[in-house]
Amino acid sequence: MASHSFLQLIERHDPNRLLFGIDSPWQDQRQELAKLKMLITDPTAFEKMVSLNAMELLDL
Repeated sequence: MASHSFLQLIERHDPNRLLFGIDSPWQDQRQELAKLKMLITDPTAFEKMVSLNAMELLDL
Protein backbone atom coordinates (compact mmCIF):
# COMPACT_ATOMS: atom_id res chain seq x y z
CA MET A 1 0.00 0.00 0.00
CA ALA A 2 1.37 3.41 -0.89
CA SER A 3 2.44 5.58 2.05
CA HIS A 4 -0.10 8.27 1.20
CA SER A 5 -2.99 5.80 1.05
CA PHE A 6 -1.89 4.12 4.26
CA LEU A 7 -1.58 7.45 6.06
CA GLN A 8 -5.08 8.45 4.96
CA LEU A 9 -6.41 5.13 6.23
CA ILE A 10 -4.90 5.44 9.69
CA GLU A 11 -5.82 9.11 10.02
CA ARG A 12 -9.49 8.15 9.61
CA HIS A 13 -9.37 5.95 12.71
CA ASP A 14 -8.94 6.61 16.41
CA PRO A 15 -5.31 5.78 17.36
CA ASN A 16 -6.70 4.08 20.47
CA ARG A 17 -8.21 1.42 18.21
CA LEU A 18 -5.21 0.61 16.00
CA LEU A 19 -2.57 -2.08 16.46
CA PHE A 20 0.66 -2.54 14.54
CA GLY A 21 1.22 -6.10 13.44
CA ILE A 22 3.05 -7.96 10.74
CA ASP A 23 3.50 -11.66 10.22
CA SER A 24 4.69 -11.72 6.63
CA PRO A 25 7.90 -13.72 6.13
CA TRP A 26 8.65 -11.60 3.06
CA GLN A 27 8.82 -8.30 4.90
CA ASP A 28 11.26 -7.18 7.54
CA GLN A 29 9.44 -6.18 10.72
CA ARG A 30 12.06 -3.57 11.63
CA GLN A 31 11.71 -1.90 8.24
CA GLU A 32 7.93 -1.84 8.44
CA LEU A 33 8.07 -0.43 11.96
CA ALA A 34 10.51 2.26 10.79
CA LYS A 35 8.17 3.18 7.91
CA LEU A 36 5.27 3.50 10.35
CA LYS A 37 7.34 5.69 12.66
CA MET A 38 8.14 8.03 9.78
CA LEU A 39 4.44 8.31 8.87
CA ILE A 40 3.06 8.79 12.39
CA THR A 41 4.29 12.16 13.59
CA ASP A 42 2.48 12.04 16.94
CA PRO A 43 4.71 10.04 19.33
CA THR A 44 1.78 9.21 21.62
CA ALA A 45 -0.28 7.79 18.75
CA PHE A 46 2.73 5.78 17.56
CA GLU A 47 3.30 4.25 21.02
CA LYS A 48 -0.37 3.38 21.27
CA MET A 49 -0.31 1.61 17.91
CA VAL A 50 2.88 -0.35 18.50
CA SER A 51 2.52 -1.32 22.15
CA LEU A 52 0.13 0.43 24.52
CA ASN A 53 -3.10 -0.61 22.77
CA ALA A 54 -2.00 -4.25 22.66
CA MET A 55 -1.04 -4.15 26.32
CA GLU A 56 -4.45 -2.78 27.23
CA LEU A 57 -6.24 -5.28 25.01
CA LEU A 58 -4.33 -8.18 26.57
CA ASP A 59 -4.65 -6.73 30.07
CA LEU A 60 -0.89 -6.62 30.63
